[in-house]
Amino acid sequence: MLTDLETDLTREFLVAEGRDLYALSQSYAARGDARRAALAAWASDVRAVQSLLLEVGLDDPANRRNQLLTVSEAVVTALADLDAGESRTVRAVVESARECLLTVLDDSARATIRERLVGLDHLDLAAAPAPGSADLAVNERLGGRGGEQLVGDLLTAAADCRAVARTLAMVGDEDEASRQSRSADLAAFEAYLILASAASGDATLAVTGLRWDLVLAKAAGSAGGGSPGSTVVRAAILAGALPAERPALDALLTMGQPRRSEE
Repeated sequence: MLTDLETDLTREFLVAEGRDLYALSQSYAARGDARRAALAAWASDVRAVQSLLLEVGLDDPANRRNQLLTVSEAVVTALADLDAGESRTVRAVVESARECLLTVLDDSARATIRERLVGLDHLDLAAAPAPGSADLAVNERLGGRGGEQLVGDLLTAAADCRAVARTLAMVGDEDEASRQSRSADLAAFEAYLILASAASGDATLAVTGLRWDLVLAKAAGSAGGGSPGSTVVRAAILAGALPAERPALDALLTMGQPRRSEE
């Protein structure tokens, strides 16, 4: 069961990530990527609902996970009733999904969420995605491999980069050791995201893509226009994880970290 502090931290994270997802949606739309713009806007909506449920409190705090899953399943059921064959704009698709989400809430929660949902005017900037764009995005990430194989390759790459980083740190090449550590963290993080998508039934790896781009954007912003170093990337990865995820993710990232030459 989440403690009150953990609940507050989680709610604050969800609110902040909802804002970040909206900014990401606008960025996608400006680049003409309607599919990702719609996904990010929808993810922002979901975060808004999740944060509200934690804010107002659920009927049984000891059973929050089950109640959140119940809401999630109700939304999935409502979405399944949408007419997939109907020709609609990208904005209309998100608006329809939004209405499905709102139907599972009571009147007071529905009114509050409507006030918090972000505008969708930016979705009018991008043309509708080409048929098969979701499959194309998955294939680009998998690179012809299965999900399990890609995760294995990424974890192997992470271990190799850490080994190289340790050697370089021992001989005093701190810059290259930092670069290898950054590569290791990114490879391990991508593997983590793919596993998380698989566990949640995200067959198109949409969430993997959104979380990956959020972290890269956050790292780039923190670097002030330069190339983000390993410390900045590590901080961005952890900042982009739910509080409950951070211990496991931190353990994955710190595994086999290099020692400096003077240690």
